[in-house]
This record gives sequence, C-alpha cells and structure tokens, in this order.
Amino acid sequence: LLVLGIGRNGHLAFHEPGFLTDKLVDIVNLTPETKSDNGVEFSQAFTLTLKTILKAKEIILLASGEHKRDIIEKALLGEVSLNVPASFLQNHNRTSFLIDQGATKEALLRVLKAKLKEAITKHLGDSSIKVFASDLDFTLSPLGEHLRKPVIEKLKQLAKKGIHIAIITGASYSRIKEEFLDYLPQDFPWQYLHIYSNVGAGGYGFDSSGQRITYYEVKLFPEQWEKLREVVKEFKEEFKEDFEGFRETEEMKGTIVLKDRLRTKETYEKYLTFLEERLKNTGLIINGTGHLGTIDITYADKSYALINLRERLDILSENMVYVGDTFAGKFANDLPAMILGVWIFNVGSIDNLPKGIFSLGIRGDLGTEILLEVLLEKK
Repeated sequence: LLVLGIGRNGHLAFHEPGFLTDKLVDIVNLTPETKSDNGVEFSQAFTLTLKTILKAKEIILLASGEHKRDIIEKALLGEVSLNVPASFLQNHNRTSFLIDQGATKEALLRVLKAKLKEAITKHLGDSSIKVFASDLDFTLSPLGEHLRKPVIEKLKQLAKKGIHIAIITGASYSRIKEEFLDYLPQDFPWQYLHIYSNVGAGGYGFDSSGQRITYYEVKLFPEQWEKLREVVKEFKEEFKEDFEGFRETEEMKGTIVLKDRLRTKETYEKYLTFLEERLKNTGLIINGTGHLGTIDITYADKSYALINLRERLDILSENMVYVGDTFAGKFANDLPAMILGVWIFNVGSIDNLPKGIFSLGIRGDLGTEILLEVLLEKK
C-alpha cells in the first residue's frame, strides 16, 4: 500500500513534472513551487519515481484544500503526461482518491459521476430491472440517520416507474420505521415497497394506503434461544475483554455487541468461527457485521429475503439489483445473495470482493444515489 499526496504542479513524492528516469529511486531538481509549498531550502531531493510508484499493489491519493482543485482535475481527467505525473494514476487499476470538497470542483464531480454511470449502464447491459434491493446503514443512509431528500425522491420515482423497492437489513422493524418509513411522503407508491428486517427474518409489504402486510416472521424456537444463550455465556467468558453485551430483538434475532469496532479481520473471524462450531446443527445462521461491531444470529439471512421476494413477484434473479456495503470476508452477511444470480453492487470496502460484485468506488448513500439515477434513466 502506498499513500501519497499531490503537489500543486502534479508531482507525486518528489517526482517533478517533466522528470524522466528509468530508475526506481533517483535524485530530482525541485521546482521553486515545490520548495515554497514544502518550506524547504534545498534544491535537490531523493524521490520514488513513477516507475516505483506504479508498481504498488494499491495506492491512496490524499488531497485537500481549494488550492488543489485545478491539479486534481488535470490528474483525474486530463491527458496522461509527464507534465502532470499524477495523471499516470489513471492507468493504475487500484488507486483510491480521497478528496475533500475544497479540492473538488462541481464540474469534476459531474464528469466522475458521468463516467461511473456509463460503467454501470454497460455492466447491466440490456437486463430488465424490476427490483431495487438495498441495505440501510451505510448504503441508503449513514448509520443511525434518516435518508436524505434526494435519495427519497429517487426511490419514489423508481416506484412510480413500476420498479419494486426492497430494504433488506439487520435493523429491527421499529428502527426501520424511525429512520426510513416515517420520512416517506404520503403519496409514496406503497404497494411497490417491501421491508425485510432482522437480516431477513421478518418480511413485510404494504397496501396502497401504506398499511403494513406481514409476509412472514421467522422466530427462533425456545430450544434455539436456550442453546444460543448458553453459547453466548461461553463467548463472554472466552472473549470477556471484547464482549459488551447481548440483545434479543423481536424474537427473531440475537445480537452480540463487541466493544471495539476497529478489530482485525482475523480477530473478527475468530469470534465467528467460535460461534459456528458451537451452533452447528441448530439451524441458526451467523451474520457478521464487522464495521458495526456486532454479530447477528438468526434463523434466516438476506438470501432468504431475496428468494421470498423473487418468488412473491414471480421474477428472475437477473431482474434484481442489490446494493450493500459488507461483502468482504468469509462470513459476510451479503455474500449469500451471490448464489441467486442477482446483480450485486458495493458501496463499502473494496477489499477482497468476491468475483462478480461491481464496486461503485463511492462509499455510502452517494454511491447508491448514482445507481438509482442509472436505474431511473434505464429504459
């Protein structure tokens, strides 16, 4: 992993514009602009060269401030040229650009969105999309916050177009109501809306007036709760420094809450493996959500919800789009959807994505909003 800044003249490391070399590390003459920006008196410096930089497996470019606007536009959208060394990152297939609003022009955002929309449209091809399914947290809205008005409006337009909307999330129905349903307008096409709560353990629809219709509720049996509580006690003893609590939701889901979200993937999978070994043959499904610091245990999962929706609407998997943010890792709770042949999009981590998942490259609800725009424009 190589983390870089960018100079106002487009230099990377100290590889200045126009500098040509075949070496991996070289001595370069610094421009007056670079000396001034870095507050240095020396006129030469050692630098990693473009040859070395482009060999990195992954690159993250950081840029902030209005004084970087012009060079960011040239680097991302301009001609690839030694006159702007950062422009060569256009040819690197694993570069992420972390840019604040000060360094981003509206024109640049429009061009980037247009390129992304073009790629999504090409990816979907001539497929007829009849269902837009989505997670809630970090996908349609930030964690614990309600939806932004532009997203609500696009969902409404999509439903009016005859495309069904399904929210498939680990949240309880009461939280979905508080953060999502209560913000929908009264004239929303309710009959095109479907809610799957508790990681797919509860399924609901609505009539034209917005009254809830229960499709199913998959609750744990008493003996499953008894076994689960027993295993949670063992888990608490084994990982007592990490264990924060255990909650039971609507008789459909048990959730282990961990203290620290910033754990390694290896440590998190150790928790999940511990539970998997002790809960096998119980029929219970473990749904790990590492970025939330929680582990959900249910009798259903998101693929269960997608299957129910597909059969309820009598459509094919290729008519369904699903967008989420947790796809990495052996126990990722969105991974079962891959089995169904659904079009899968990612607005979260780009690491270790299973083959076939389209990464939008823009995290959270901004990425989801762009996907919604594509679906609205699609014939």
